[in-house]
Amino acid sequence: MYPGSANAGTRVSAHTILPALDLRRVAPERRVMAAVVLAAVLALIAVARFGTGVRLWSIVPLLVALATAAVMDACGRVIPDRVSLPALAYALLLGIPEGRPSGALAGAIIAGGVVFLAALVTRGGFGGGDIKLMAALGAVLGWRCGLVALASSQVLGATIAIALLLSRNAQRRTALPIGCAMALIGAVFLLARP
Repeated sequence: MYPGSANAGTRVSAHTILPALDLRRVAPERRVMAAVVLAAVLALIAVARFGTGVRLWSIVPLLVALATAAVMDACGRVIPDRVSLPALAYALLLGIPEGRPSGALAGAIIAGGVVFLAALVTRGGFGGGDIKLMAALGAVLGWRCGLVALASSQVLGATIAIALLLSRNAQRRTALPIGCAMALIGAVFLLARP
């Protein structure tokens, strides 16, 4: 309740808060602004973590792609090829100067392959953008860390799904933006990487 406000006596519950999390009605220009703001925040964290050297500039394009993917999936339930394919190509190419091109390729195949298999088993629980996004994360993080990022994003997604189900703001078959969780967790892992 908010004493002294126009909403005095109104009880705040998950039923009143969680519908605000539905971002599918966000205007396209606001989506762009949200992606820019998220990318800027991630870049500032990267500057604080890595300084302004080569390491920073090598991950900024990935952070921009992850921010864009997160916003696009949250607002439209899709990660377009124009975001996921360049991110995947860049992540694979980044393995060359880091001296691990075969590791980057293995990471992309294994992490992306796991999501591909999950998409087949769940019959659409994951989309093509999710597969390519996870392949990019596997390429840059390595297959082990990529799979940990995938598992972490699924825990986050399950937590959100349970909250929505318990609040009756979603049904069992409601599509959730799991790619958004994958992108955000991937950005955290990328920023935490030495």
